[in-house]
Amino acid sequence: MELQLSEKYKINIIKDIEYNKEQLIKEIKFNVDVSKRTFEKGTEKEPGIQSDILIQTESLSKLKNIIWEKFCEIYGYEFNTPYHLKYWCYISDEKNKHSGYHIHTLNDELYLENQYTWVFYIQLPTNLGEGENSGRILFRTDDTQIEHKIKPMEGSLIFFSADLPHRPEINLGSDKERIVLAGNYCILDLEKSYKKRTKTIL
Repeated sequence: MELQLSEKYKINIIKDIEYNKEQLIKEIKFNVDVSKRTFEKGTEKEPGIQSDILIQTESLSKLKNIIWEKFCEIYGYEFNTPYHLKYWCYISDEKNKHSGYHIHTLNDELYLENQYTWVFYIQLPTNLGEGENSGRILFRTDDTQIEHKIKPMEGSLIFFSADLPHRPEINLGSDKERIVLAGNYCILDLEKSYKKRTKTIL
């Protein structure tokens, strides 16, 4: 399903992605425990628990391939297109009171910006409401400043431009953790020369 948020921005939502919920949660929480790149500051800049996915498992690899395949179908790329992926988990519960608008263009591993972002919903509270702080994902288009609110579902996947401001609503009083995988794609062109930036004192 494609939703046109403004003249500049649209999002794509795919429902009912096949996955093993219990196994993925087990692996994600293991990754949180072993990764040195786990952040639990609970601030507006870094809300909830965020952890770069550093382990490799069959379940995670299968899901990554499904997400990439769906992405290629939507945006018209060949499956063998070179790309860079950085992905992480986000875990939030009723104690998390922080959420701020942000974008994902910054790539701290390549001399390129990310072009696309995705979010996959593994587990959501069963008491997601309709009002304020109900656990939706919010988008704010910079060309209209209109706030768009999407209520996610378990097993749903959302693609959007990496420069689209967004934030997850906090879910006060949630009955279980909100657990998602999120990632950034940077599409590469092997025919281009990406020169390393160098610093000079001149």
